[in-house]
Amino acid sequence: RIASAAPDALGVPVTIEDHGVGWFSAAHLDGFVVEQPNGFSADRPAISLTSAECDIDWSGLLGGTVKIDTRIEGFDLTIVQQEDGRTNFDALGENLRGKKKQPQVSQEPAPEPPKQQEQKPSEPQDVGEDPLRPHRPDLVVRRSSIEGRHATKGLLERLTNLELEVHKAAGATEVEVRLSADVERPKGQTGNLRLLAKVDKGMASPMDVRVDCDDFDLSRYRPLLAVALGDDQVRALEGVVTAHATVTGDPKSQIEVRGDIEIDAPHFAGELFKGMDIRAPRFELHPNLAARFGDDGRPTGLDVDGLKVDL
Repeated sequence: RIASAAPDALGVPVTIEDHGVGWFSAAHLDGFVVEQPNGFSADRPAISLTSAECDIDWSGLLGGTVKIDTRIEGFDLTIVQQEDGRTNFDALGENLRGKKKQPQVSQEPAPEPPKQQEQKPSEPQDVGEDPLRPHRPDLVVRRSSIEGRHATKGLLERLTNLELEVHKAAGATEVEVRLSADVERPKGQTGNLRLLAKVDKGMASPMDVRVDCDDFDLSRYRPLLAVALGDDQVRALEGVVTAHATVTGDPKSQIEVRGDIEIDAPHFAGELFKGMDIRAPRFELHPNLAARFGDDGRPTGLDVDGLKVDL
């Protein structure tokens, strides 16, 4: 079913070497390849996956806990940009959205709007407990890459040795994320991207977030976000980022933000940025500050003596 549905949804050839789902064993997908859309170089596929396996351990179901282990090997994305700035993932996104059923326009006259009634203050809604809290989902991505290429200029940027780990213990709300990749550019320049984050969704335990990157070009990855979130959400995402920063502390007492963040030629626009269109020659942020919180979680103080912002 996957092999027949994917080409129709994406509008490009899709091949799968093997896939399967067991009643009490892992589901697996091997040799998954999505070719380039029409008008884009076909010397390498848009998406290539060596193998993916999802193992669900139902043994703890009676106790309310399910273990979900997902392992992905060799997940490679190739982003191709044409002279007009359009990319292959823009085309894939258009194909995918074009397959969705368009709403039919009614020929009936529009009904009269209902009379306005006095609005009563709404009560806070109980969104309930996080459905993932009792469970233990783990995700590991190994030996993957993201490559950006121009139709005539060749390589723009390549993330290699891309590895991602996401872990959460059963019954906990704290999530640990580790991301690392090496960056390669056309003239032999190299860089890196490192992210370590331990964050509690319930804000009940200390957090530790560390970011290190050198000359990371955000514009290379806007097409992926646009496909995932929609073009209106991310109309512009540009800027070359160099950042070495940390966010540490206990949300119940004090959080400290330290480091240096520099963004050359930043440009952010779209609903993701509250509809704003933000651009400047350069941003420099040196967020050496500390925020203090009371027992009720409300801020009680902010130390900004070391804060420096150049916009």
